[in-house]
Amino acid sequence: MRGARECGFPNPGAVMAEIAARVESSHLGLFVGFGGPEPCVVALGQLPESAFCLAALVHMAYSVPGKVRIVDLVAAKLRAWFMANEIDHVLVANLLHTDRAYMRGLACFGRPSRVGSVIRFDF
Repeated sequence: MRGARECGFPNPGAVMAEIAARVESSHLGLFVGFGGPEPCVVALGQLPESAFCLAALVHMAYSVPGKVRIVDLVAAKLRAWFMANEIDHVLVANLLHTDRAYMRGLACFGRPSRVGSVIRFDF
C-alpha cells in the first residue's frame, strides 16, 4: 500500500485489489525486497497482453530511502523476468516527477532514454 500511495496512484486499495485478483497471471511480475521484517522495495511489471500494447510496462517502482543494494537486486530480478519473456525494453509513465529525476532514480534498471510524450487534455 505504501508503494502504491508513494507512486501516486489515486486509489492504492484498487491497485492492491487488482494485484490480488491477478496474482496468478503470467503477465504480471511482482518483485518485493525485504530489508528486515517489512518490505522496503517493490516493483511491478507487466508483459504485453494485447496487439495494442506497444511494449512491456513497469507500473510501479518504489523503495524506502537508503536501500540502494536491495533496489539493485529487485531491479535485476525484474529485468531478468522481462528478458526471460523475450522483452528487451520497457515503458515507464512518468506523471509526477521531472524526467531527469525519474531517469536517474531508475537508472539501476537499465539505460534510460526519453521516447515521445504524455499529453494531457483537461476538460
